[in-house]
Amino acid sequence: MLVKKGTFIIQNQKISILLATYRPNWEFFKLLLISLNDQDYPHLELLVRDDSDQIETSEKIQEYLREFVTAMPYVFTINERNMGSNRTFELLTEEVANGGYLAYCDQDDVWEPEKLSTLAALIEAPGVTLAYSDLSVIDQDGNKKADSFREFQKRVIHIYGADLFGTLLMRNSVTGCSMLIDTDVAKRALPFSQYFVHDHWLTLVASSVGELAYSAKPLIQYRLHDNNQIGASMLPGINNKTDYVEKKLAQDIVRFNSLLAGDLFTAEQKALIQGKIAAVEDRKAFIQSPSLSGIGKLFKALQGDHQLFLVELFLGIAGNKLGERFLKFLKR
Repeated sequence: MLVKKGTFIIQNQKISILLATYRPNWEFFKLLLISLNDQDYPHLELLVRDDSDQIETSEKIQEYLREFVTAMPYVFTINERNMGSNRTFELLTEEVANGGYLAYCDQDDVWEPEKLSTLAALIEAPGVTLAYSDLSVIDQDGNKKADSFREFQKRVIHIYGADLFGTLLMRNSVTGCSMLIDTDVAKRALPFSQYFVHDHWLTLVASSVGELAYSAKPLIQYRLHDNNQIGASMLPGINNKTDYVEKKLAQDIVRFNSLLAGDLFTAEQKALIQGKIAAVEDRKAFIQSPSLSGIGKLFKALQGDHQLFLVELFLGIAGNKLGERFLKFLKR
């Protein structure tokens, strides 16, 4: 049932905000909690799990929760040891009750007041399993650096609709802090894959059973700072052609093969996965041993991603030294 209040529609479904913490910057953390407390969606709960492995930090997090979270109930738990963000979000997903929606939360962003009400309205549409939005980008002092995440990450294309599973295998367009996902779909994704970051994994599972919805309005102020787990880095640890083949393409094959086990995905979806594996094998072969016939296979493998085609075309035909300089240029 939908209820009118003011100029927006409020849904009666409960939204559980899942917040993973790790030795937070206290000013950033305070601003995040204030923004959560100011959400205009009324049916909320906050589940916080601390991965800091420091008693003093956990105690201070609880102090901040008591002071700044007054508009919703919250539950605070502590990991027995440091587990990392993927495992912490997995535990939070396991702990929440069935039904309603989940909103995954990082510890240093700022949420716009209408974030959850906007996404809740989108996810209520028939067939939608996940809704997400664009993000603006701020620096560590809160100064806006970009009005859209696409200004910051040029290759990001925010896609939405049905039948997106095959496209999302190659590249995720959903940032975890910007998503709202059906709780039962998120629980279907348990246990989380060790080969995918949690937001990519959840997006794959959601797209395998339903549609994605999108708001072009930035509903998160995504903060860039020195300690971002996933920030401005591009191709981390990849400095030459050998690195690119062994640390990116070979690892992509391992990741895709991991999706073929079990019965989470349909036979049709597994056929798409196998096609992606074959395509990565063709890309790998071209970079290791470029040829004219290999260019055709490379183009077919990367249809729809002309930028990546040009990058791998150049890496294939370039010598080792030129390849190193080219990757250094891309990172810059």
